[in-house]
Amino acid sequence: MTLRAKTGTTGFAVCEVADQGPGFTEDDMSRMFRRYGRLSARPTGGEPSTGLGLSIVKRLIERMGGTIRMVSGPGEGAVFSLQLPLAIPETLEQSPEAQSSTAKLAR
Repeated sequence: MTLRAKTGTTGFAVCEVADQGPGFTEDDMSRMFRRYGRLSARPTGGEPSTGLGLSIVKRLIERMGGTIRMVSGPGEGAVFSLQLPLAIPETLEQSPEAQSSTAKLAR
């Protein structure tokens, strides 16, 4: 697995995670970020899979104003690219959850 992180002039930080696993099919890509989505690739360590991990990651990244994408092909491994804003988006600053969290931190 390879991890790369970079920032640029776009106001976003980019983190890429690449592996040399079995890769994903086009059918996998249509289910990749769905809850309980079962994919053709199986965990390599024999660990169980619920199909929730990537859906949770996508949801959290989007709530922070970011994006996630994946590039892969069968037998090619995969590269997941996460893009997150370096500043807190205004919509998050004004959300009730953020105001509640900020108030707790200020105490």
